[in-house]
Amino acid sequence: MISGALFLGSNSSISIKKLYLNKIFHLLILYIVWSIFYAVDDIGVNITINNIKLLIEKSWYHKYHMWFIPSIITIYILAPVLYTIVHNDEKIFKYIITVFILFGIIKSSIIIIPFLNHDVIDFINRFNVDLCQGCGYFMLGYYLSKVNLRNVNLRGLLILLIVLFGTSIKVNELYAVFYNESSGLLYGYYNCFTCAEGIIVFLLIRKALQNIKLNNIWVVLSKCSLGIYLIHPFIIEHLYFNFGFNINFCNPAISILILTLLVFLVSFILIFILHKIPILNKILV
Repeated sequence: MISGALFLGSNSSISIKKLYLNKIFHLLILYIVWSIFYAVDDIGVNITINNIKLLIEKSWYHKYHMWFIPSIITIYILAPVLYTIVHNDEKIFKYIITVFILFGIIKSSIIIIPFLNHDVIDFINRFNVDLCQGCGYFMLGYYLSKVNLRNVNLRGLLILLIVLFGTSIKVNELYAVFYNESSGLLYGYYNCFTCAEGIIVFLLIRKALQNIKLNNIWVVLSKCSLGIYLIHPFIIEHLYFNFGFNINFCNPAISILILTLLVFLVSFILIFILHKIPILNKILV
């Protein structure tokens, strides 16, 4: 949503040449290099002829969080078309948002209902509009960036966010207890709870930024944000395997916060250093 607000909110049209050279090609390099990095980390640095095939295989199937890069590349490829739509045809723009809500959010929320008949789920899945999902959030970000914040009730949004967050936790807990298995039922990217929480957080951040003067710290954090995302699983895993550090060292309500801050801090420091190293700052961040 943030990318959509920034890309589509620009006053000048998107240069296709600059888009491919500065964004898409760079992201492709990051995807290849980090996929290989995680494969090497998994196999070990002593790579022999015998495990070259395994290295290629692990690089091909990549780390779990790397899905984001191909997804954002696909959206960037369509960005010039989306820009033209939002700035020249408001009806089509609102139509796409509507399709996204119906086929990206509501549909995804219905098919995860545990007791829903499998034939019903199969029927719903026949109406597949994959394109609306990633692009939907992208365009939704632009739409929300134009919302008049004077009409936004900050306290009401905070209360609603807490209610949604608490409800999703409780529902997942009840599901896990009932089926005796771990549950991420309401944690998907395209369900009503996640979408609503994302919209609220987006609006709250916009509201907060009205009263915050941006300085160099925010600029540095912005430049490091993608790198932090790419390296954070590496930090989490090595904190656990090398130091035994995980969320079980104390009450999860406290340990999760501490672990999150620690992972962020270590990731930020490493990415900040990589930004200062020639060549590496082109292929790793």
